[in-house]
Amino acid sequence: MRMENKQNEAPFEIYLENLAAYTAGGMKGEWIQLPQKEETLREIVAHIADQEEEVMISDVSVREDCGFMREIIGEWSNVYDLNLIAQLIGDEPHPAVQTYVEVNNTLDLEELANLFMQEDEIPFHPYEFENSDNPELMGRLSEDEKMGYTMIEKDPEIKAALENMQLGTSNAMSYIDVEAVGRDLFLSNYVYASEGGYYNMLEEGPDLDAYTLHEIRGKLAEKGPSMGQRQARAQQKERQRQPDSSPSM
Repeated sequence: MRMENKQNEAPFEIYLENLAAYTAGGMKGEWIQLPQKEETLREIVAHIADQEEEVMISDVSVREDCGFMREIIGEWSNVYDLNLIAQLIGDEPHPAVQTYVEVNNTLDLEELANLFMQEDEIPFHPYEFENSDNPELMGRLSEDEKMGYTMIEKDPEIKAALENMQLGTSNAMSYIDVEAVGRDLFLSNYVYASEGGYYNMLEEGPDLDAYTLHEIRGKLAEKGPSMGQRQARAQQKERQRQPDSSPSM
C-alpha cells in the first residue's frame, strides 16, 4: 500500500491493473492520478487493457483530507465514475461530505456525486462559539467541550442570562459543566462528532437521487476543467511508474 498523498496533490490515485495479467501472475498496470481529462484517461486505460480485457483497482492512495474515499473505492469501482468524483473533490477539503460518509458509510458513487452537488444541504455544522477561531484554544478543548460551548451559544439569551446571574463572586456560567453538556448531546445518538464540527441526524439531508451521473457530468462540463484536473494531468506525465510494492487493497 502506498503512503497517503500530501495535501497539495490530486484527491487520490488508483493502481489500475490488467486483470488477465494479474490472474496469470504477471503485472500490467500503472498508477493513475485522478481527475484526468476523460480522453486522456481512456488512453491510459487502453494502454493497460484492450476493449476485451478487464481491469481492476488493486491499490489506492488518497490525499490526507480524502480519507473517506478509502471506504468507497473498491476493486471493481468504475474508473470513469471515480474520475468524476475526483473532479468534484478538487483541491479543497470537504468536512461536511467526510462526516456524512462516516455516518452513512454505504454510499455508492452516484450517491456520493449527488452529495457533492448538494454539499450545502448536509446537516453538518462547524463548532461556533466565542474564540472558536483560535487554533490554540481549539487544540486544548475536547470535542465534548466544543459541542457544549456551541450549544450554549446557540441561544444568546440563555448565555446572557447565565453570565448576568451572580452566584456569590461568580456568575452562573462558571458553574455550568460545559463538557457534560456536549457529552450528553453526543450520547443522545442523534449528534455525531467530527473534526471541526458535528452532524445532526435529526435534520433532513440532501436528496441522493437528485441527479444521474450523466447529468452531473454535463454540469461539470459547463464549468470547464478544475484546478485539480489540470494539476493531475501535469503530474501524471511525470509519475508513470510501477507501484512501489506489490499492489494490494
